[in-house]
Amino acid sequence: MQYQYDAPPEVLAILDKRDVGYFNVNYYAWPQMFGSTAGPCHGIGGQAMSTFTVQAWVCDDAGPTVYTCAGMYYFEDEPFKPFKTIKNWREIPPTKTN
Repeated sequence: MQYQYDAPPEVLAILDKRDVGYFNVNYYAWPQMFGSTAGPCHGIGGQAMSTFTVQAWVCDDAGPTVYTCAGMYYFEDEPFKPFKTIKNWREIPPTKTN
């Protein structure tokens, strides 16, 4: 049984790019309603309300935090805010593979 997800490499790369030091990364998730079927992706979508899962990867129980949803992310260098409404999503950059 797994109670905690490990942070994916993409999230760790976002933290490393910003020189964020951390001991552990905690995981939180909740559903969020978007005004189109594109969700956080800013693309063309149907005009229907759609629910997507927002995931929060919180450094050391307080922040900074990387929020992810449908291949998009938002970085915040402030204390973690559960159920935060985010408008400035960015595409998750690809990670290098060995």
